[in-house]
Amino acid sequence: MSEPTTWRDVSKGARVILKGNPYEVTGYARDGKAVKVTVKGARGSFTTTVKRKDPVELAPATATKKAGKSKTAEIPKGGPLYDERGAQRRWAEPGDMTATKPPKKAKGGEWDEPKGKAERKVAEILGATLVGESTDPESGWYVPPVDPSTIAAHLFLYHDLKPASLLWEELDKMHADQHARALVAPFTALHVNHWHTEQRPVT
Repeated sequence: MSEPTTWRDVSKGARVILKGNPYEVTGYARDGKAVKVTVKGARGSFTTTVKRKDPVELAPATATKKAGKSKTAEIPKGGPLYDERGAQRRWAEPGDMTATKPPKKAKGGEWDEPKGKAERKVAEILGATLVGESTDPESGWYVPPVDPSTIAAHLFLYHDLKPASLLWEELDKMHADQHARALVAPFTALHVNHWHTEQRPVT
């Protein structure tokens, strides 16, 4: 069994997985047995101090300096596309993308019509509207089409994006681009797999 990768083996420019999300190491300053590390990813940039001996998970195809020379981390072949935390562990293949299609037809009524006592009460008291529903959370979520009033919240919840711009045209293009990249090689997975449908799923 090989030894785990530690912060000692990482260098500036490497990509690591922290709490299931990929980050690029943009700063790496050694200080005795510790390292001051700066990382940048979709959730932002932050700096922290870690022990050099602490383990760290490398993102696929990250260069390391273990054993005094650079090498490329091996990308697994076969097995599940995502690990138990939801991080992608290997390159996606066309057969993996069957999850881009909803498992059931969405003919369960309009999104803005609450179902059952609980939904009606939440809508009545809070004025809340449904942003998604799932028949199988591991496969993905059904969500209503976006519009100028909902797209910013949708990008945050389902795409893990908090854009600086609030212009509808820019947000709409960003949204369409993300969905397009999820459907063609190399298949950039959505932060939360989901399908936009005119109606709710049949439950």
